[in-house]
Amino acid sequence: MMLQAFRDVVLVLLFLSLSADRSLANDSGWSGCGPVEDPNAALTIGERTVICLQVGNNVDWGGTVQYLRLSFSPEVDQYSRFHVPNSFLDLVQKAPSAWQNRNITVGVASQQTLSFLRLYYQFTAAGTGTIYPYLTAIIDVDKGRVRGITWDDACVFCGGFECQPITYNYDGVLQTSGSAGQSVGGCPMTLDECQTDPTACDVLLYVVWTGSDAEGNAFQSGANRFSTFPAQDWGNRLSQAVNDVANAAGTGNTGNTGETGSGSGS
Repeated sequence: MMLQAFRDVVLVLLFLSLSADRSLANDSGWSGCGPVEDPNAALTIGERTVICLQVGNNVDWGGTVQYLRLSFSPEVDQYSRFHVPNSFLDLVQKAPSAWQNRNITVGVASQQTLSFLRLYYQFTAAGTGTIYPYLTAIIDVDKGRVRGITWDDACVFCGGFECQPITYNYDGVLQTSGSAGQSVGGCPMTLDECQTDPTACDVLLYVVWTGSDAEGNAFQSGANRFSTFPAQDWGNRLSQAVNDVANAAGTGNTGNTGETGSGSGS
């Protein structure tokens, strides 16, 4: 079976001066993630939309957190890959002081919907931190409206005994599959492994869609998530050549490339 090609969005990670803002989880001014002209525009297969990727320096976004909000503009139902180059270097190895020795989490937003948070970097006082690099967001849509964003099962990349729960709500509460209603685990990579191949430990998000678009057409890309394929195919899927797609800088309602914020929840 031929694998559906996916698009790759390459982003430059920028650390800008932080502005005073409330955390995303408690930000009453947050108006969603979508095109400036209509953040809640119904999704149609083949047209472009905006997806936001939030990266924060805490598992508890209801407390004190500093975050980056990045945006991307893929075609709807096009199996897509968003790579943040040098993010392992910038967030972990040579991080600004506010990001040093902190757990780092990521979340995804589309229209008015947020995913749970996934742990990207787990800090340990012993200096043996862990990276969880496998991120696939499944965007569930009903007639063009986003109804939910879940994470694909990342435990498929390792043995069950190695897989760790890494999914949190925005108050920093670790989730189970029962409480989250989805897969909550991920497979770790050690910092030594990341030193050997830093690119393999960059923030790398895959996105697929399920459900139907504004015209009632069924999405097909959901069949391409990693958990639906046997292990012997994963290496090819991770390394296959891809086409670059322009990022959404300047088009996202919230989440323009490099936007940063900080704050504490009330």
